[in-house]
Amino acid sequence: MKYLFPLLFLILSCSSIYKHQLVNSKNTVFKENKAIDWFLKDPFLDSLPGISLYRANDFLRKKKKESVIVAVMDRPVDIEHEVLKDKIWINHNEIPQNNIDDDKNGYIDDVYGWNFLGKKNLDSMLLFANTEAMRIIRKFKKDSTNNKIEIDSFSKRFKSYNDAKNKYQKEKEKAIKRVDYTNLVVTRYDRSVKNLNAYFNNKKYGINELEAIKTEDKILKQDIALMLFVLKKNIHRNEFLRKRFIAHHKLKKTLDFNYKPRHLIGDNFSDNLKYINYGSNAISTELNINFHGTIMGALIAANKNSYIPNGIVENVKLMTLVVAPQAGDEHDKDIALGIHYAVDNGAKVINMSFSKDISEHSNWVFEAIKYANSKNVLLVTSAGNEGNNGDLEKNLRYPNDCDYDMPEVADNFLVVGATSSVVDSTFVCSFSNYGKKQVDVFAPGKHIKAAYPNNTYMPNSIGTSQATAIVSGIASLLFSYYPKLTASQLKKIIMESGISYDLEVSVGKKRKEKFHFSELSKSGKVVNAYNAVLLAELISKGLSMEKAKEKLSSIEKI
Repeated sequence: MKYLFPLLFLILSCSSIYKHQLVNSKNTVFKENKAIDWFLKDPFLDSLPGISLYRANDFLRKKKKESVIVAVMDRPVDIEHEVLKDKIWINHNEIPQNNIDDDKNGYIDDVYGWNFLGKKNLDSMLLFANTEAMRIIRKFKKDSTNNKIEIDSFSKRFKSYNDAKNKYQKEKEKAIKRVDYTNLVVTRYDRSVKNLNAYFNNKKYGINELEAIKTEDKILKQDIALMLFVLKKNIHRNEFLRKRFIAHHKLKKTLDFNYKPRHLIGDNFSDNLKYINYGSNAISTELNINFHGTIMGALIAANKNSYIPNGIVENVKLMTLVVAPQAGDEHDKDIALGIHYAVDNGAKVINMSFSKDISEHSNWVFEAIKYANSKNVLLVTSAGNEGNNGDLEKNLRYPNDCDYDMPEVADNFLVVGATSSVVDSTFVCSFSNYGKKQVDVFAPGKHIKAAYPNNTYMPNSIGTSQATAIVSGIASLLFSYYPKLTASQLKKIIMESGISYDLEVSVGKKRKEKFHFSELSKSGKVVNAYNAVLLAELISKGLSMEKAKEKLSSIEKI
C-alpha cells in the first residue's frame, strides 16, 4: 500500500555540495517496504522515510576521516560479536589483567571501559537495582528521623517525597500485574506446544500448517493464534522465561525496601560523588539476559563485513560503560561518573539509551553535562517509551539537561523520539514520548533488525533507544569528517537539517491524541544524514548556520 503526503519543509537533496538543490517534494509517494535497511534509505530516491545514509556516504567517499570514540552508556556489550569485535575502544594506558590501576584514573584494568554495576572480583553485575522513587523515600525517612533536613529545603524535599510515594505505589501495582501476566504467558505457551504437538502427532509444523487448520475448538484456536505469533516473530521460550524472571525479581527486589544492593558493587558511599572505588571491568557479563547494549553498539558502528546493514559509521571505536540494570533505575552517581569517564578518555559522543521518571541527584548529572560541553562532547539520550507528552511536568524524563521550567544547563544534549517505516497517521511510534519543549528530534526506531549477543540477529522495535543510537551514529559520522565542529554546532546541524513531514499523526499508546508532526519536537523533524553532511560541509568552512542554510537554498530554485 502506498501513502501520499506532501513534505512541509524544503529538503536539501543532491550528490554534490555545489550541485545540490532544494526539493519541494509535494508529490513524494511513500511506500510500505519491509527491506531490512529501510531506515538507511532516502525519502526521495527510495520513497522510504529513512535517514539517507547511503547518499551521505556517497558524498563523503573521497573525503578524509578521523576515528571517533563513542561511549555506549547502557547495559553490557558483547565485545566479541562478529560485527563489533573490531570496533571496540581499547585503553592503551592500562595493562590488561594485572590488577593495577596503571593509568591512575581510579579504575583497575579498565581496558575496554567500566561496569559501574559490576560486582567486586566477580564476573557478574547488579542486575536489579532500587527504583529512584524508593531511594528518595528511604533517604527522606532517614533524614527526617535524624533531623538532617534543613527548614528551608523541607518543602521541596517533602514534595519530592510525596511524588516518590505516588510513583512507587503505581510501580508496585504495575509490577504485580506484570508477574501475573508473564506467568500466564509461559503457561499458555507450554500448553500450546503440548496441544499442537498432539494435534500434529509430534510431526514438524510451521506457519502454513497452522493457518490451514479449521476448527471451532476455542482452546485450539488460542493455541494456534499464540504459536503463529511466536513463529512470525521468531520468539523462543527462553524469551518468555527471561521476561518472567525479570518481572518476578523486579517485584521481589527492585520494589522491596529491605533490598539495598549497592554494597554488592562496593559503593559504600552512594551519596558521595567523590567515592569512585566501586564496580568492575566486566563489561560483557551475563549476556544471556543483557542484550540492549549490544543492539545499541551495533546500530552505531557499521561493519561492512556484516550481512545486515547494522550501523551508521564505520570509522568508530565503542567505549562500554555499564550503568543500566535490568530492572530498577539508573543511579545518578553512575551516570555522572560515566559521563566524566567518557569525556576524560576521549569520547566525542555519549549514547544514553535509557531514561527514568524521577531523579534524586539531577544536579550531579547537570554538572557532568556541563563538563562534557566544556570538552566539546555531544550527549544523545532517548525520549522514553511511555507514549506520553514529555512537556508535562509529571512526564519529565531523566537524564536531562534541565528540570521543569528551568533553562537548559548546556547546548550539547539531544533528546530523541522514534518514528516508524510507515508514513501515515501512525508515523510516530505509539510508545514514543514527544514534546515541543522536551524532545529535540525524531529518528527511526521500529522494525529494525538488531544484533544480539553471541552472533545472533533478530528484528526489533525497542523504540527510542534505537532511534537514539541512530542519531549518535549520525553525530559520530559528522565528527569523523568534520572534527573541528563543536558539540553545540553538531546539535544544531542535526536538528536544522532534518526532514519535516506535513501530516497529522496520532500519538500515545492508545493513539487518542492527534497533532501535526511539526508540533511533537523542537525541530519538528526526522534526522537526515545527507542533509546534515551538506550543512556541516559549509559550516566547517566558516559559514554561520543561517548563512549556510541561505547558501543551500539559493543556488538553485525550483
